Parts: sequence; structure tokens; C-alpha cells
Amino acid sequence: MRSTKLTALWAVFSAVIILGMTSVNAADDTAEKLFKEGNALYVQGKYDEAIAKYIEITANGQESGNLYYNLGNAFFKKGDIAGAIINYERARRLIPDDKELAANYDYAVQKIEENRPNVGPGIFRALMDNIFEALSTDILTIVAALLYWLIVILLITAMILTAARRTLITSAIVIAVVFCVVFSQLFYVISGYGKDSIVISGLQDVKYGPFSSATTYYQVREGDKVRIVSRSQGWSKVRRADGKTGWIEDSAIQVI
Repeated sequence: MRSTKLTALWAVFSAVIILGMTSVNAADDTAEKLFKEGNALYVQGKYDEAIAKYIEITANGQESGNLYYNLGNAFFKKGDIAGAIINYERARRLIPDDKELAANYDYAVQKIEENRPNVGPGIFRALMDNIFEALSTDILTIVAALLYWLIVILLITAMILTAARRTLITSAIVIAVVFCVVFSQLFYVISGYGKDSIVISGLQDVKYGPFSSATTYYQVREGDKVRIVSRSQGWSKVRRADGKTGWIEDSAIQVI
């Protein structure tokens, strides 16, 4: 009886695995088909139709750096700079070392930065971004984990090899400093997921409070990047790159 039950369970389990693999393969085939159709429409200059094909892929729960890169290009071609920047930002999280992506992203950002005040990040944040911009979240996580275990190994070794203890502890301290820098960047990137956003239209007022009659604190423009701090009844409290915070209507921004 036990053997029969196990056989039946194994058959059901195998069927679930096979069905799961079949559905994944079917989803991949559909995504590839939509991607090729989108690319063909893009080449024909039918950017809105290409965008619709690409978005259909993301609506099915699939994404890739190349998909977001092509989406960004399509939005840029139709003159939607904010839409281009949003998707370039999404692509940068997946393929941060892609040179063509970096060039297109920089060009799009330059387009929105013409004739507007400099409100860039502070020196430390700008330095950190420049150092780690080519590293994805996965790579940062791996580097942080390797540094952590290297510190542990050095400290354990220092406890065993008393003659080299001073050198080993000094090395562990140096690596710990590097670990803190890497981990702080990793934390900053991860904490921005679901919060980093792009202003999607025109000139928008950022106010002191979450209501229309509140006094305007400063203004942001299409394509500007902000980070959501909190939300309240159709409004988002956002932080600009220079640290200033204020309230903006949810409809004026889109999460990256």
C-alpha cells in the first residue's frame, strides 16, 4: 500500500514538474515572439505599437535588461523623455555595464538637464554612484558576502596564529572598512526599489504638505528623479537628489 501511494505521489509530483516546465517554456516562447514583433515595429517607426508589445511582456511578469533598453529607445524616439529615462533606469539595474545603454541614458538625461538648475546629489553620493555604477545588485551582494566571510576567516585565523595576529587583525579592519562602504551602497540601492521614481510630465510643484492648497516648496520637471519617503491619500512625500523633501501628487510620478 505504501509503495502504491508513493508511486501515485511521485506521478502527481512529476506531472506538476512537467506542467510547470511546459508553462515556463510556453511563457518564454510567447515573450520571445512579442519581443521580435516589438523590434520589427520599432524598425518600421511604429513606436507606440512596439511599446505595446514590450509592455505586454512585462505584464506577463517577465523582464530583462534588453527589454527595458528597447522600451527606453522606443519612448525616446516618440519624444517621451521621461518614459525613456524610467526604462533606462530599469535596464541599468539588470545590465549596469552595458555601454550603449549608458550612452543612451546619459543623452536622455542631458536632454532634460538643459537650461535647468543643478540639483545633483552631494559629493559623497555622487562619488559612490560613480564607483559602483557598473555593478548590479547581485554583484554587490556577492562582493559584500565575500568580504564578510573574509573578515570572519581572518579573525578566526588571528585567534589561532598568535604570531601573525596583529597583521591579520589589521587586514580584517581594512577589509571591514571596504565591507561597510560596499554594504552601504547595497543598502542604498535596495532601499530605492519601489521608491525611486521619475517625474512623468511637465513642471510639477512640490509642496510643504499633502494637499493642493499647501505652499509650494520647490519644483521638479519631467524626467527628474526623486525617491518616495512616504505616501498619504494620493500624495507622495519625495526626496530630491540634493536632500530637499516635499509632497507631490502621485499622478505626477512613476516608480522605476
